[in-house]
Amino acid sequence: MVRQDRVFKRPDSSVDSFARAVFANHKWSGKIIDEYAHQGPEGYTITALAALNIAQKILDGNFTTGFQTPAKAYGADLVLEIAGVRRQDI
Repeated sequence: MVRQDRVFKRPDSSVDSFARAVFANHKWSGKIIDEYAHQGPEGYTITALAALNIAQKILDGNFTTGFQTPAKAYGADLVLEIAGVRRQDI
């Protein structure tokens, strides 16, 4: 079992532990088809939590061999499985 309680916060107290928002959009043939904002833990924390989430999936036998991006392997909503992450359409 992967222990998320072992993820440590960055020692730099000047960095917010909660990011305000990350904005993204998807384009198809030059047209924006989707825009949204994610809110959640700051970058280092969310990266560690995502890695632990994916490691647990692999230990559970949920994986495909060969190179896969996280979104290709587990879907675009993988980030929403992390505690505190929210998505808002804009």
